[in-house]
Amino acid sequence: MNTKKISFILLLSIFLAVPGYSNGGSKVEILKTDAGYQLQVNGEPFYIKGAGIDDHYDVLAASGGNSIRTWGVGMWEEVFEMAEQYNLYVCAGIWLGQERQGFDYSDPDAVRQQFERFKPYILKYKDHPNLLMWGIGNELN
Repeated sequence: MNTKKISFILLLSIFLAVPGYSNGGSKVEILKTDAGYQLQVNGEPFYIKGAGIDDHYDVLAASGGNSIRTWGVGMWEEVFEMAEQYNLYVCAGIWLGQERQGFDYSDPDAVRQQFERFKPYILKYKDHPNLLMWGIGNELN
C-alpha cells in the first residue's frame, strides 16, 4: 500500500472521528482491559454477531445477530432503517477506489473527488444511533 493511499485513509479516519452534533448516537468505544481490548456500546461490552447482508434483517435479528456490514453507501438509507427496526448495529462500508482497477492515489484531484463523494453520507449518518463503525475500503489489495 503506498503512502498516498495510507494518507488518504488516515485523513478520512480523522474526519470520521471528529465529533459533531449529537442526535442520540450511540457511544462506541474500544477500551484497553487487563485481558486486551474490548468493544463497548453505551458502556456495555459488545460482541459482534453479524453478517454482510442486504436483506433478511428479520432473520438475522431472530437468530441472535446484532450487527450488519455494508460494502458501499448505495443502500445506507434502507440499511439504517432496517437496523433501527430490528435493533441491529451497522458497520457502514465506504467502498474506496482500487489501484488495481485504475484509481490513482497520486492524483490529488481524484482523491479529493473521492472524499467529496462520501462526505454527504458521512455527515448524514455519523450520529445515527445504529452506527457501530465505519468500514473504510474493501478489497484494496
